[in-house]
Amino acid sequence: IPLLRAHPAELEAQAIAARSFALARCEERGRSGRSPFLWDDTRDQVYVSAGERGAQLEEETRERLRAAVVNTKGEILMRRGRLFDSRYHAACGGRTSTHPSLPASTAVTCPGCTGETPSELEWSFTANRDELSELAVKLGIGDRLVMVDPSLEYPGGRWQEVRLIGNRGSRTMPAGALRGLLGAERFASNHVLKTWPHPGDPITSGFRIDGRGRGHGVGMCQEGAHRLAERGWSRARILE
Repeated sequence: IPLLRAHPAELEAQAIAARSFALARCEERGRSGRSPFLWDDTRDQVYVSAGERGAQLEEETRERLRAAVVNTKGEILMRRGRLFDSRYHAACGGRTSTHPSLPASTAVTCPGCTGETPSELEWSFTANRDELSELAVKLGIGDRLVMVDPSLEYPGGRWQEVRLIGNRGSRTMPAGALRGLLGAERFASNHVLKTWPHPGDPITSGFRIDGRGRGHGVGMCQEGAHRLAERGWSRARILE
């Protein structure tokens, strides 16, 4: 969340969502006999502690962040008597996404992102021939990437799984894994509007992807939460 512009309600909603996610993940791992832990990358929502971020923040911003944590102390999200494995992302692009392993991840229209202009939420990048060759080698499917084809999509055009075909084999992987390999900063979300060449067509040089939003799209949209907080919504109403 861009902390300098954030309203208290969205910071408090985020504090509750992050706390609930962390506890749910630790509980899940504890049941499997492992010591509870959190990854600090995309495997666990890029979960970074306030202490790690503190040195980069101005004192006023740190105080606002601390206040959100203190004001929501002891508050978590529950569903059917269990901790809710809440997810969140930067910007859904207009509609959040479902997730097959999260029964409560109902897709909803996001008024915050719906009101944004295309220039604010849309992105594009091109992976050049050398990058695609490196990707093929890394995946063990040859030294040249021949084709990219989304093999499974969520409703609304989000890529779920992608089949990569090289000159010596193929590999199917989650769209999130491909984003990590090509750079999640530029391959900003799995909401792909179009590609060139088109999916399933042979790649002759580079591969361009145009998309919308930032992040996986599941759960609370942080851009949407900001817009709702601007309208005076409470943390409870935002989370609901």
